[in-house]
Amino acid sequence: MAPIYIIVGEAEEMLSEALTFTHKAAMAGVHIRLEVWPKMIHNFPLWHAILPEGKDAITKAGDFMIPLASV
Repeated sequence: MAPIYIIVGEAEEMLSEALTFTHKAAMAGVHIRLEVWPKMIHNFPLWHAILPEGKDAITKAGDFMIPLASV
């Protein structure tokens, strides 16, 4: 399975599902990274134009993917 990067807000309604998925993927040997952002809601990166945390989350996702592009 391809490496996975999960960005989830602490106030996300599906936070427990993200944690469960991350745990199961890690136990299956998947290269996975989870970041839980304090006080953030569902889809907060979509607000990157006005929300600094959204912009930072998109940057971190890019940083995760760039090394994978050369594989």
